[in-house]
Amino acid sequence: MLNADDPETVISLRRLRAVAAEGTRPLVFWIGAGSSRWLGYPSWEELTRGLRKDFSGNVAGFDNQQALVLISQQKFPTIFQMCRDLDEPRYHRLIASAFLPRTAPEAYRKFIESLAGIEPLFAVTTNVDEALESHRPASVTVQRSDLSRCIELLQKKTPFVAKLHGSTSSVKTTIFTISDYQALVADPNYIQTLKYIFASCTVIFLGYGVRDSYVIRLLSEDASERDLFGPGPHFVVTNEAVGVKSLHRIRYETRLRPDHTAALSVLAYIRQSRPEQVTAAIVEEHPVNDSAVAVLGVVPPGKTAYYISDLMPPGTWQTSQEITAKGGAGEIEVSFGLGFTNDEIPFRQSTALHDLAVGLICFDFVYLPFSALALAHDLVGADLFWELVHSGSLIFVHNEAQLGVLFVKGEIIGDLGNIIGGSPEGPTPVPVPQLIRRALKAAPGKDAQAESLFDELERWTTVYKRAVEINLPSLVRSALLMPAISKLLGIGDAILPTQAPRWLRFPYLRLAHLVQTGALCNEYGIQAAKVPFGGIQLTSAAFGVLPKEWQADHLASYVAAGNFNSDLGARLLQDMSITRKILKFRESNHGESFRREVGHVLAAENGQFNASVNAGLKQTIPPEVLQRAHDQLLRLMTENRRITVVPAVWGDARQSDATTRYLRAKSQKLLLELCEARAIGKNDPCICGSGEKLRLFCLPPLR
Repeated sequence: MLNADDPETVISLRRLRAVAAEGTRPLVFWIGAGSSRWLGYPSWEELTRGLRKDFSGNVAGFDNQQALVLISQQKFPTIFQMCRDLDEPRYHRLIASAFLPRTAPEAYRKFIESLAGIEPLFAVTTNVDEALESHRPASVTVQRSDLSRCIELLQKKTPFVAKLHGSTSSVKTTIFTISDYQALVADPNYIQTLKYIFASCTVIFLGYGVRDSYVIRLLSEDASERDLFGPGPHFVVTNEAVGVKSLHRIRYETRLRPDHTAALSVLAYIRQSRPEQVTAAIVEEHPVNDSAVAVLGVVPPGKTAYYISDLMPPGTWQTSQEITAKGGAGEIEVSFGLGFTNDEIPFRQSTALHDLAVGLICFDFVYLPFSALALAHDLVGADLFWELVHSGSLIFVHNEAQLGVLFVKGEIIGDLGNIIGGSPEGPTPVPVPQLIRRALKAAPGKDAQAESLFDELERWTTVYKRAVEINLPSLVRSALLMPAISKLLGIGDAILPTQAPRWLRFPYLRLAHLVQTGALCNEYGIQAAKVPFGGIQLTSAAFGVLPKEWQADHLASYVAAGNFNSDLGARLLQDMSITRKILKFRESNHGESFRREVGHVLAAENGQFNASVNAGLKQTIPPEVLQRAHDQLLRLMTENRRITVVPAVWGDARQSDATTRYLRAKSQKLLLELCEARAIGKNDPCICGSGEKLRLFCLPPLR
């Protein structure tokens, strides 16, 4: 995700959005050394250390101490020059061997997939490996000796990959040494081509590294900045200082993705900003935290889990809270929850039992928010609830901090924040045993038995404590930066990501729910999640995943009913004892085999969380596995009575992004009520403080 808390980033993104939407200047991507790092190729420092180690033991006259000093001073081209001057054949051989072709890991594949959404793709790269051009066979590869050809290709709108620093297949053309760079900046064709690109295009530096900053610095020293970079604007996606005023920096978050793949979010931002916007957003994957093995509740290796982020039992759909707290700054008003009401739910049927059945049939563990503890208990009944607890099938996740929207009392604009509940004495988190006993009460005369059950339930409850550490509000603000999200939620252009207007508090809270769900799945290694709303754009902005065609709902419904899309919840309502049959099926060989197959389909490389929302699957389970599981469960379910197959009434679990129109209508109503209370008409200055008329500014995005 991009860094919405950085004012420079917000301004740069607005400039980039304007350029992409206007479409008059071609976008050229300067692909830097960072992309090669996703392939596992060495950095300049690693490469020089490898050369030093080899030359110090094998080449006479190599000054090892001087090399160590130069490495510490990051004077890498000087070290390359030393090595080439001493033994050129050895130097070239070592350079070529360091950049041999490699199988693309997950991070690099995502980079290539993200670029695929930008057409036509004009790319220049300082990388000497040949991975980019090999993954872009339809693009023309332009070598450094023929760089001026880029001008013609730009004019014809022909995609290309231009090799600014040569290629290892012709290793003598690669640019590493001081003399290489001196020759480069003295080459008139090279300089004129870059000047043309900077003058007529908008350049976006992606994977910006030391090698790129070095050549930019040399070019800037040789010509005035304005002469080189033209009118701009140009952008650099990096968290490092840039040092060139003509380059606008865009920062990104690394707390969830320390491999820097969050920088790829800018490609989704560009696609969504263009007039021919593609609806699918970027696929970004969240690596599981290495320290998670020490966290209670982490999914064991080889097992699978399904998180139901919001258990919605039958009843009235009102799911928000408004509280007022007092502090040093005066009274603070806080909004929590999703804010659903009956008038904005397009599908009234509760999916709670269906979701639970899907999880029990297809996954080893079902995770539920601790806030759903009492709901789950009442939904299935006390006896079945405790059977599920005893079986180890259910795990409850308690968030120490809740995401809320905070307002100074009476103010229109607030902000997202982490709220830690506690007591009147302070924000000390309430212990889990106490929370359990608040949610569930012992039946009269059953106190001792209840205490034993509560103790067991405590074992299956994990506490999520990283909300403050990873700054969840900041992650939500980063998602709000995406143009498609702003459009879906009805956010006007004047509203900054750090501002949460009262009339938009529920859109913000719902997006926050999705982001928080993604963070929990990342923390515990949960492969799949069921969320109560959101289509491709909302869920991919929050999770970094795209819902797939096949879903666990379909597979579970087939196993239980013999046809896809059956409403399993309706079957359980007919006879809740079916839940016991499902538990028995889980313990059978066929049930175990079926869950393993689901796990194989959802398996991600290196343990990364890439299962889609609603447990979308990359492929179908083999028919023979489905049939065996179906035969086994149906036999168990029909041992004592005939079960009538329920018509396929539930269908796809995803609610499309189009349903956000109900949310925008609700926000519009809240906005008009706030304006009416302040005697603000549609032709008056907008309540947001922009100075524009209400009817022309914050009202249109909500229609």
